[in-house]
Amino acid sequence: MMKNDKRTIGNLLEREEPLENPLMIGMIQLTLLGNRSALIENYKGLIEYHDKLIIVQSKEEEVSILGDHLRICYYTRTEMQIAGNIEKIEVKEKNH
Repeated sequence: MMKNDKRTIGNLLEREEPLENPLMIGMIQLTLLGNRSALIENYKGLIEYHDKLIIVQSKEEEVSILGDHLRICYYTRTEMQIAGNIEKIEVKEKNH
């Protein structure tokens, strides 16, 4: 995959090759409950946070969650739950 490649969640779901365990290779693991809640595991930090955009960083990528009335319900060192009206999710690989 090319560097600076932005993928939407739809593209990620269309992958045919099996994924390795995301937590083992430093990737964010994202679990969606409809368009109202997202559980993010294995993140490293928060880059940007406001009610229309939340960007989190992992070892290998940045995940942007776009929508309305977004808020962080809770977070720990490795897990975060986001709620609101989630409209779009983008994944951008980190430049090495």
